[in-house]
Amino acid sequence: MAKKCKPVRVAVIGCSSAAEGHIAALIAAPETKLVACCDINKERVKEFRKKYKIRRGYTNYLKLLRRPLLRRRIQAVHICLPSASRAAIAGYCLLKKCHVMIEPPMALDLAVAEEAVKNAGYMGKSCGVLLPARANATTAYVREALGAGRLGKILSVKSVICATPLVAEDGYDGTFADKTAGRLLFDFASHTIDLVDTLIADDIAELSCSMANRAHTGEGAADSAEGVITYSGDVKHSFYCTRNYENGGSSQISLLCEGGELVFDASDVRITYADGTTDGMHDDNPAMGCLDQIREFYTACREGTVPSNDARTALRLHEILIALYEDAIISGLYEKEKAATAAKTAKKKRLWY
Repeated sequence: MAKKCKPVRVAVIGCSSAAEGHIAALIAAPETKLVACCDINKERVKEFRKKYKIRRGYTNYLKLLRRPLLRRRIQAVHICLPSASRAAIAGYCLLKKCHVMIEPPMALDLAVAEEAVKNAGYMGKSCGVLLPARANATTAYVREALGAGRLGKILSVKSVICATPLVAEDGYDGTFADKTAGRLLFDFASHTIDLVDTLIADDIAELSCSMANRAHTGEGAADSAEGVITYSGDVKHSFYCTRNYENGGSSQISLLCEGGELVFDASDVRITYADGTTDGMHDDNPAMGCLDQIREFYTACREGTVPSNDARTALRLHEILIALYEDAIISGLYEKEKAATAAKTAKKKRLWY
């Protein structure tokens, strides 16, 4: 009879809304045991400990990993923090000989993300990026439909992402002010951009992006982002991400193909073929993608193999997101320069009259 392995002891850093999905999967997976949580906000720590029956709570991740008793017990850390601070903390946890699971993207700087990947290799630990959309049943269905050739070649893709409304962010402390505009792109559009990129699976020829604050002018962060990613085969992915609706947290992806059109989100797929026939499926449990990825990650950690969601495979996503962000910033600065020039001109006119 095979020896039953003890579950991996896990801590979650960042008691945010993003952590809810991680924690639900960790509790459901027999491979893991959630033993601690950490957040700079003491009330959040208290709330999460009570809600999920977590034994220990901390407000400083350095203390979380410095305690001798806990250092022996914690074998993995899930980082659910704003994108600007993820990779730095991930690197520290890896150097403390912990496996790390992180939300995408790991950092707002590609070099920082690459450094975290190097730390994982140096310490012989796994660093995974949670991209549950890759593992959903609807995604598997779409891959099968495209792979079978029934739809032919992808001609173009359109995505609409409705993020959560613009309110005070979990874990946001007002720092990295010059980066807040990109949070809509990094934290909400990233999963859809990654999924479409894996479906098209081609080199990128060109990309462009713009961001704006259309309905929350009193806030520093953008509430809408849109862009176009053009691939070598001239396939274009046009995306629009907004935070101006109260029913946030959903996305819809439409693929126009040679043999018809395919539309899907986290729980439904609808295919309309060129001859008018239809097909599709409904996923009763779209959250299984998160659980499946976490279970596969810890199985790989235990067996010493490379998990499918290894951070190395997510570096391409980082390159795309950072390139889109930089293009949006350049465009935005140009627009600000034009606005400043127009304001100066108007002022001169007022003085003249």
